[in-house]
Amino acid sequence: MNETVFEYIYVREHQGWDHLSEIDLLLVCRSWEQRSLYAIETLGPRAKKIAILEFRPSHAEPATSDNGREIECQTANRDAWIPLALNRSTSVDSNIALLEKNLSQLFSLIGPTAKVVIDASSIPKFYTMSLIAHSLKKGTLCHLFCVYTEGAYAPEPTTEVAAPDKQSTFGRFTEGEWKIQPVRFLEGATAVRENRSILAFCGAEEDRIIPQLERYEDHARRVIISSGGNVAPHVANAAERRQILINSLGLSEDDIRQCDPFSVCQALALVREYASSQPAYGGGIVILPFSTKPHAIASAIAGFNSTASVFSRIPSGYSGRGVFSTGRVFSYHLVDLSHPNSLAVL
Repeated sequence: MNETVFEYIYVREHQGWDHLSEIDLLLVCRSWEQRSLYAIETLGPRAKKIAILEFRPSHAEPATSDNGREIECQTANRDAWIPLALNRSTSVDSNIALLEKNLSQLFSLIGPTAKVVIDASSIPKFYTMSLIAHSLKKGTLCHLFCVYTEGAYAPEPTTEVAAPDKQSTFGRFTEGEWKIQPVRFLEGATAVRENRSILAFCGAEEDRIIPQLERYEDHARRVIISSGGNVAPHVANAAERRQILINSLGLSEDDIRQCDPFSVCQALALVREYASSQPAYGGGIVILPFSTKPHAIASAIAGFNSTASVFSRIPSGYSGRGVFSTGRVFSYHLVDLSHPNSLAVL
């Protein structure tokens, strides 16, 4: 078990979910990924209430997917099931407004010390970070848990490694062009200025990350690469990926760090190290979580610092790749130490 404190958020990370017993509210998402069933199968029987997010599909298909029907079957007590129908996942503004309204009502009913669990495996990063910020920054909860199950990824048949001086695709997870948008409640105290530093967590899609970082060519930039896990192309091509980023962005070896893809604590330590190295007169840090969901959780926590702003990618669509769970799971307990009820949950 690892633990740390960043700003006023205490973080404790576990491998496994055995310590999660009775749950007041479980937040999951219907998804094409088989991982969306893993949390509901394991944690659903322990939950008093289960809020199920379902985004409207981008193309015509039955209103309830096979996974959705299986999720309903897993929920034996129908009184515990709270459906939350949303627009397309790319319609973030309208969806976040709807979620905030519904969840604020739920949180007020169960109280600030309730055990709320977010399944980050199935919920898109933008929404995971927004839910963390809404829950803790607004003071509606004094703590919450985020759970994540590792995906069993396989390389696509067309996946190839480019020469080190060229961009390469290591397996696409999204479709169309990305839009970069600030995360609700994590915009920072000041607008993005020319002298802000850029910190990017890098995951799979280098060919899409590179153009996003090239626009900040005159800024201080650092890239943190997810290192390890079961993403097959990453394991085989770690050196090539690093060299592609260095050559394409004009970086040096000192501008690159590696991080355990499942460690929130290690990611926060790297954020703290980078922030402390920046000049005091600078405009703060822009954090771009293009990596794993645990790194997105760390980015949300880092965004509680008023000098940091968190921006997330909003894709035109998702590839719909079916991803199964490896069975390796992680839990992250976040506690707002400034909340008057925080001692009750430590």
